[in-house]
Amino acid sequence: LDYPTYEVEIDREKANLSGATVDDVRRALDMATCSTRFTNLNYWIDVKTGFDYLVQVEVPPYRLTKPEDIEILPVNTVNPLVNLYLRDVIVGNKVRKGVRPGELDRDMSQRYLTLTANVEGEDLGRASRQVQQAVKDAGEPPRGVRVELMGQLPSMIEMFKALSIGLGVAVFVILVLLTAYFQSPRLALISIGAVPGVLSGIAVILYFTNTTLNIESFMGSIMCMGVSVSNSVMMVTFMDDHWKQGKPSTESAILGASQRLRPILMTACAMTVGMIPMALALEKGSQMEAPLGRAVIGGLVMSTFATLLVLPSIFAIVIGKTKHRSPSIYPADPESAHYDPHVFDRVEEEHERSAGDGQAPPHAGPLLGNA
Repeated sequence: LDYPTYEVEIDREKANLSGATVDDVRRALDMATCSTRFTNLNYWIDVKTGFDYLVQVEVPPYRLTKPEDIEILPVNTVNPLVNLYLRDVIVGNKVRKGVRPGELDRDMSQRYLTLTANVEGEDLGRASRQVQQAVKDAGEPPRGVRVELMGQLPSMIEMFKALSIGLGVAVFVILVLLTAYFQSPRLALISIGAVPGVLSGIAVILYFTNTTLNIESFMGSIMCMGVSVSNSVMMVTFMDDHWKQGKPSTESAILGASQRLRPILMTACAMTVGMIPMALALEKGSQMEAPLGRAVIGGLVMSTFATLLVLPSIFAIVIGKTKHRSPSIYPADPESAHYDPHVFDRVEEEHERSAGDGQAPPHAGPLLGNA
């Protein structure tokens, strides 16, 4: 905004009395400071070779080293008898020092200013927050001026927003599916009980490895949570089977965890070892994928401990001393809390009558509510 310049302001009254026009002054300045290529484009063609050469007249740069050298530039007018210098037609008879914007940028015909800074050692997210804080500290912009985020930042914000929404929707859908699978909201919540452990492991390893939360580490986090929820679902299934057989919740949790100990350890160890080369980033260009591997390693290590040690405790605490009860509301289901012996007898009679007549029974069976 304060690029140093030399200001040549034409005195229109002097120029009119001298017979000089603005175009005459402009031509004199162009030929001296640039060349005649911007005023009189001229090419000379060598008839022997056919090559063309640009012919131009310019003042050597070493002849223009101070403002006084510009003031004595000749100004040619339509009257060849009038000898004018540039200082004869400018304000104050001298060239003044000034400042001007070194570059004017426009986007969709709107002028904008670009602020540049050295962000070595900073990620894009922290740098953007520092810029936004600086803009906030500057106060309200003047009338007709607005501050707009440009470059890679809007794309990054939109991408993280889309990933966050997608992750939230995925967790909700998984919770709904698990509720339908276990026929119990409590067991569905227990199945995602290891997710906080996954997030804490990812945060710890990203912090100690000085790795930022970016797209790659976000993808690694999603992979970790998928593996963790898968292990948790299988473990809760085994614990739920023991609980349905009449065992206490604490014993069911211990038995289910012991049965899934080896598969969970094998899955976690295989995936962790496979991500070590990616996390080390020893080759050139591999730094881009390193956050994904580090996030997977940190999340898997912590989720393994959370699944094997914390999840059984959550199951025992949430289930407590309650006994298993069928979620069926079918009156003919003997395990249902709404069981009615008279309805069951009528259904059995219908089955026997349909079997004797060779027709399909009107009901699929007395345990339809558990289907």
